[in-house]
This record gives sequence, C-alpha cells and structure tokens, in this order.
Amino acid sequence: MFAHYVSIAFRNIRSAPFASIVNLLTLAVGLVCFVTAYAFVTFWGAAERHFPKSDDISVLTATIKNRENGFGIASMLRVPEIAAETLKSDFPAISKIARALVIDRQAMVASGDRAIRLFGVAVDPEFLEMFDLPFISGDSSALSTPRSAVLTKEYATRLFGTDSPIGKSIVIGNAVDATVTGVIDAIPEPSHMGRSANAMLPFDMLTSRDVGDAIQGSNFAGAPPGSEWFRINALVYVYLPAGGLSASSLRSQLVGFAERHIPEAMRRTQDYTASSR
Repeated sequence: MFAHYVSIAFRNIRSAPFASIVNLLTLAVGLVCFVTAYAFVTFWGAAERHFPKSDDISVLTATIKNRENGFGIASMLRVPEIAAETLKSDFPAISKIARALVIDRQAMVASGDRAIRLFGVAVDPEFLEMFDLPFISGDSSALSTPRSAVLTKEYATRLFGTDSPIGKSIVIGNAVDATVTGVIDAIPEPSHMGRSANAMLPFDMLTSRDVGDAIQGSNFAGAPPGSEWFRINALVYVYLPAGGLSASSLRSQLVGFAERHIPEAMRRTQDYTASSR
C-alpha cells in the first residue's frame, strides 16, 4: 500500500513539476516556522525558573495608544522609574519593589591602569533579594551600601586578573568611584538577564542606585515638574509572595493608576494603561 502511494506521488510530481516544487517548499517553510516558534515558546516558557522566587515576581507594564489613530505600544516592559514610587504609595501591601535602569550598554569602567567597557545597570537593593543570583563572592546585601558594584566573573577577571576584586575601587563612566562588593557567575539560561539575543538586561555589572543617579542625574537637571513621566527608562519588578497581595488582584486594581498619576498634559492625546505580567 505504501509503495502505491509513493508511486502516485512521483507520478504527480512528473506531471506537474513546478507546482510540486512550490508545494514542497511551502511545506518546508511551514515546518521551519513551526519548529522555530515551538523552540522559542519552549525556551522562554522555562525562563527564570532557576530563580526560586520567579513565580512570585511580576513586572509592571504600560500600554500607550494614540487617541486619533489607535496606534501605540502594548504591554511595554519599560516604564518611568517614578512609577515604582507611586506604586508603593498606592499599594502598601506590596512586599518589595525594585527598579533596574541601564546606566550604559558600553559603560567605561577602570581600575588602576586597566579599563574596559561593559553593560552596566543600576538597581535597588531589593533586586538582589528577589533574584538569587549565583554569587561567587558577596551575597544579596552586596548593593545595600552607597557606591557599591557587583561584577560578573568574566569582567572581574578582565579588570583584576586573578586577584580578588572585593573591596577594591573602580571608576565608572570616568565620573563615579565605587567599591566592588560582589562577584557573580554567569546567569543560567534562559533568562532576561542572560546572553540570548532577546535578553532585555544582559548586564556585566550591577551597581547601587546612587551610582546610576550620579551618572545620569545631570541629564535631567532643571527639568519641569511632571517630566519624569516622560522617561520610560526602567524595569519595575514587584514581589508578591503567597499570602499577600496576589498578582491577579494587583492587575485588577491597577485600573485607573495612570489617570491618578500621569500628568494631564500627557493624557490629552494618548491613553495610558498600567498592568503587570
């Protein structure tokens, strides 16, 4: 029976070779798309699972739509950093909130006669309490003191060789002195902090928030009140452990959050919606 089907298939190919080739190519493309999509979903479906608290962490999102044409961006993962402060005031039941802001994707970091460029991110100390990073030296309190920095093992070696970097000074952005308080190993994949092409925060260095403020603060000096809502520059993580405010409850209560806090001047032509995921 199988041989009969094969014979018919070859006969059809000989009778209409062009159409058969097109059909085969279409089938091949469809299979490639299916396999690629399946691999992508499988890969990111397991993202962050190596972090014990991952199921209790949500990210604040924002949707912006133009009122005239309906165009906009849905569920943006980056939001104004001031949203973290207003979120805490609106929802005191939230256990922890942490912000992560990119200092520079090619930040200059120097120690002694060595200098390198790396992906630098400033975070709140609660970030290390939410994500159990693979510390080689130091621990989750590494960014609890001002002007502190945590390096990945790769970049710690580039700067200090085989010497221990803990307690040593570095200069960030040719402007800010900081002390190395921790070293971490590579982030396990898949993760938004990993090294895949889709990773949003593939950092080489984490610093305390005051370092980021010192480097970037002058960019907004003298800005008018309310302008901080125009700075869509932060990932805002919300820790919601079992027994407290739930993720679904937070999402339902975020209705009206934008109207309460975003200046009216920004809402005249655009609709803003806050949520979490």
